[in-house]
Order: sequence, then structure tokens, then C-alpha cells
Amino acid sequence: MSVKRNITKDQTFMIELKWGLKKTKECKKFIEMADLESNKKLKDLHYIEETICRFSSATSES
Repeated sequence: MSVKRNITKDQTFMIELKWGLKKTKECKKFIEMADLESNKKLKDLHYIEETICRFSSATSES
């Protein structure tokens, strides 16, 4: 059974600010990528932040 977690706008904004992601759409994309990787750990905001950091540093061009 797959549980779809609701990432709040405040959490998204906080992550967006912390990692300097320019668009909320990009931030949500990273969260979705993280969700595919491990949706059980996504409950933990710190894990989300680490995952976004890893994905953004791996895909960052600038």
C-alpha cells in the first residue's frame, strides 16, 4: 500500500530557501524524486533536505 505524503507549502518554502532552489516547481520535482527513492523516510524533513541536496548537487549546472 502506497501512502502519498502531503508536503506542506511551508516545508516546501523552507527547503526552497535552504537550498536556494529558484522555483517551487523545481523543489517539488526534487521531492518527487526523493519520494521515488524512499517514501518511508520522507516523513523526516531532514531526510528530504539531505536528498534534495544530493540531487541538486548532482544535477546542478551553475
